[in-house]
Amino acid sequence: MAERWGDFLGPCAPPHVIVLDVGATYLRVGVLGPHGLLLHEPARILTPSKQSHPQDTLARLQERLVETLIREIGIARIRHVDLSLEEIGISFGAVVTREGIVQNASILWNSSAQGYDFENALLERLPGVRLTTLNDFSAAAWWYKDEGRFCLITVSSGLSNKVFNPDLCALDKLDLDAAGLGGEMGHVIVEPRAVDVLVRHTMLQATAHPEDFRRSQLHIYVHGNVREIDARYLGMAVKERDYFAVRLLEEADIPYCSCGNLADLCPYSSGRGTLRYAQRLAARGVTISRLMTLLIVGSKKQSQRAIP
Repeated sequence: MAERWGDFLGPCAPPHVIVLDVGATYLRVGVLGPHGLLLHEPARILTPSKQSHPQDTLARLQERLVETLIREIGIARIRHVDLSLEEIGISFGAVVTREGIVQNASILWNSSAQGYDFENALLERLPGVRLTTLNDFSAAAWWYKDEGRFCLITVSSGLSNKVFNPDLCALDKLDLDAAGLGGEMGHVIVEPRAVDVLVRHTMLQATAHPEDFRRSQLHIYVHGNVREIDARYLGMAVKERDYFAVRLLEEADIPYCSCGNLADLCPYSSGRGTLRYAQRLAARGVTISRLMTLLIVGSKKQSQRAIP
């Protein structure tokens, strides 16, 4: 992998590269010329995701993405038959290692899909190509590479930050661990004590309303044992839109991520999470000024935890 990174980032890079940016909402495709400039305006299509295909299984969503990328790469080659387009660079909107192994793709598929070999799934259908995969925000940091050492933060469909340091020995010049991971902050818990209180309250409600509990998905996950209820099982139930679990979270005013995480930074600050939280509060008659206060307070609490 080190050799491929060196080829991709160094002066010996092939003169033209097919580049693809797989975001949570859109997928962009272009061809990069020898001086790092796009030959044309990148094409933009919807990314196959749980948002665009809510009924699909995880396996089907993964297959859709691979199929879409293969198709778009083929289109790019047809449009530029005069070029040798054997080098492909993909920035992927998920937590992904330098080897192209997914660690968390919940923003795309509402599931972490940990261990999914994204890079190999493509290479099996693209024999002979030279493929480089990295996190989309890691790629974005390179746009500002001439600024010296800096931290880049994104608040979009997800949340992340990357520290770029031109003095690092690593080829990508990013402050990451050995696997190429770092800065993934969207699922850091904002309100851990509130989650603990919620778990205890859920136990009490399950005991006080056994019929409601028995009809819930949560009941299935804990095999009917109230003492087994914890944040993980609550999150699993919320992810399935279980009425019993969702009602308790909404009554406690605890936002949740569509992937099942409770009171983490994502539902307080990401685009999708903030919209969902705002809609829920508005339905309860919360004013705009109060809503903004709640969102700002949530973000400040997370900032205090994230910055030592």
